Formats: sequence, C-alpha cells, structure tokens
Amino acid sequence: MVVKKETASDKSPVITVDNESLANQVSDLAALVKSLLEQNQKLQAEKEEQKSAITKIENSLYETAEDKLDIDPREYVKLISLTDGGLNLATNTTVIRFNDFGVTKSVTFEDLRAIVDNHPTSAKEGAFLIQNEKAVKALYLEDEYENMLNKDQVESIITLPIHEIKKTLDTVSATLKETIVSRIIKGIMSGNSKFQDRGKILEIGNHIKKDLYKIVTEIEENNK
Repeated sequence: MVVKKETASDKSPVITVDNESLANQVSDLAALVKSLLEQNQKLQAEKEEQKSAITKIENSLYETAEDKLDIDPREYVKLISLTDGGLNLATNTTVIRFNDFGVTKSVTFEDLRAIVDNHPTSAKEGAFLIQNEKAVKALYLEDEYENMLNKDQVESIITLPIHEIKKTLDTVSATLKETIVSRIIKGIMSGNSKFQDRGKILEIGNHIKKDLYKIVTEIEENNK
C-alpha cells in the first residue's frame, strides 16, 4: 500500500492505492471476459450443430439415382425401415423382418415388387424407404415420394423451427407422422438435450392434439 501523507506545505488530499483491491478487480474482469468468451463459443457451437442438422434435413432420399428405368429383377435394392418398432414385409416366398427404426436391408427388385404389391399402404406412406430412385420410378411411387422423408430428416426434425415442424407434420403421411411423434416421445424419455425445449414440445403436442408429456408419463408408469 502506498500512502501520500499531507504536510504543512502540501494541502492535497490523501491518495490511497489498494493494490490488493485493484488485483481483485482485474481478476474479476478477467473472469467475466472468460465467461463471455465461453458463452460465445457455446453459442457458435449450437449454431453449427443446428446448421449441421438442417443440412441433414436436406439430404437426398436415395442412395442411388438413375434415369434409366430398366432394372434387373435380381438387382439388389436397399430398404430402410421408417417404422418405430418392428416391421414385417412379405415377399412371395418369405417375410423380411426389420426389428426397429433405421434398420436397413437389401432385397432383390423382384422381392421389392412383391413387397409393394403386398403392402401398398406401407410403401406409399413411408413405413419403409426405398433408397433407389430407379426402383421408385419403376414402381410408380414418385408422387408419394414427393413428401417422403429419410431417416436423418425424421431424427432431426426436432431441431427445426417450430413452424417448419408443424408444416412437415401437416404434409407427411399418417404413417410418417406417427413415426415422427413416436421418435419425439422417445427423445423426451431419453433425456437428450435436443428434446428439452418444453415450449416447442408443448406446441407440437397442441398442433397434433396430443399431450406428449402425459404420454411419456404413462409409458414410464407402465414400465415400472
């Protein structure tokens, strides 16, 4: 501590400089700057995550895209289940089992044609996704695929602004809508941070006229 004492010839007021107090102020300021920088970094990370999610939303439906419609019956086509839970698809000779949402399997185009014939509603409403544009065109499903979603789009829909979520729910098929809602419910139950926006969840519930939090509670009670 430095003190300038008053003398007879010096009538200036006493000036005291408290080094410890000054050091504390500098320390507090440094902590504040660090906190602001961390908050800014977190905000930037969240923006990048949302940007990444939106990029996924724009992904193509198809693994392969071709203009020619001639397709060998023995050619393999990849299918991915968009059903939240088990899905059985019957061909003319066997039943193909998808155990859960997102499971992929390859089938011959001949078997795929039989599946579409045996399960027309599932094919048109997106219980499963055909990841080959040529096959979709050959099976005359182009119109139905105008409002189709892929796996990433279903999983990332919660990251979109609420008006985009509502618009999507209004345009997809009843089957896909059911899957989206089911995935949101599971997301809430999982505690994933993407599903912690209570306001957004409530708005989705109001839009589809379902109390999603009540459904979660009922499921958890039944699982006890």
